[in-house]
Amino acid sequence: MATHLARSFTIAVTLWLAAVGPARADDRRVYSLADMQVLAKQQGWLELADHLDDITPAARDAAWRGLAEQAALGVLAIPGDAGLARGEALLARYPSLTQSKQFVARRAELGLAAFARCFDNRKWTDRCLALIPAFVAADPTNDELAFKLGKLLPPIAARWHAVAAFAVAIRKKDDARCKDASVTAAIVSGLGRSASEQPDVVKAAIELGGALCWTASRDAIVDALAGDGTDILKNACPIVKDRVTLSSLMTKRCATATQP
Repeated sequence: MATHLARSFTIAVTLWLAAVGPARADDRRVYSLADMQVLAKQQGWLELADHLDDITPAARDAAWRGLAEQAALGVLAIPGDAGLARGEALLARYPSLTQSKQFVARRAELGLAAFARCFDNRKWTDRCLALIPAFVAADPTNDELAFKLGKLLPPIAARWHAVAAFAVAIRKKDDARCKDASVTAAIVSGLGRSASEQPDVVKAAIELGGALCWTASRDAIVDALAGDGTDILKNACPIVKDRVTLSSLMTKRCATATQP
């Protein structure tokens, strides 16, 4: 069952990543706002979602926004991960849905559950981890969701996969969540990645470790400099060089690693 659920979630959410909206036909009927209101009364959520674009952007008033919210909540209620996938496609097309407290709350609940199921099976771990950045970026104001998702990583996953989530969750210096061991582990792991291969991960890890969570992650970052990797030296040495007194050997290693 877990394998089936993981496969279902992975396939469904992969599909929404490529989605920009409902399929179109040149001869399809264009619905009026009144037509769409009738659909809402009939709970025809899929058809309603497919016709939201019939109202031009300039005419999308409070009534339209209410219909969009109803459609989004309606598709999220579709059983299985197909509902979440359709909800993600709508959110990608209409980012204003993040203004709906009901929608973001339900999306967070379903999303966390879906990722948890996906992580239950090691076979799908890498694919599910790859979906995290886009999932948290779609609702960047939901720091609670991002933090929970960062902590949800399975034990077998490299900790740097959580950097994108924690970067959304933590936006102020010395946030209390900086003290969480999962955050520190993600920062150190992210600093150990190649800046040329994973620039976004390294940039976020530097911001978290060097600015926002420096107080909480300082010791772990300094300890990591003693490792064998060169990437950790390139990324972390600039953070610590003016803040920590390093040994002469470590100073030389940092100088060598960071020279142009």
